[in-house]
Amino acid sequence: MDSRALFSPLGAKGAQQIRTAMNNRELQYILVHASENQGTLAGARMKDFKIFRGEAR
Repeated sequence: MDSRALFSPLGAKGAQQIRTAMNNRELQYILVHASENQGTLAGARMKDFKIFRGEAR
C-alpha cells in the first residue's frame, strides 16, 4: 500500500485510509459482479466478504 505514495499523493492518502479502517476493524470488502446477457448488462451479484474473524455482519 505504501508504494502508492511514489506515484500519487492521493494514493498515499488512500493507503492511510485503508490502514486506519483496518486498525479500527471497520474495513469492508464487497465484490460486485455484473451479469452479462448477450452483450447487455442484466443485473449484478454482490458478495460481502468477512475480513475480520469472529465478527457478525
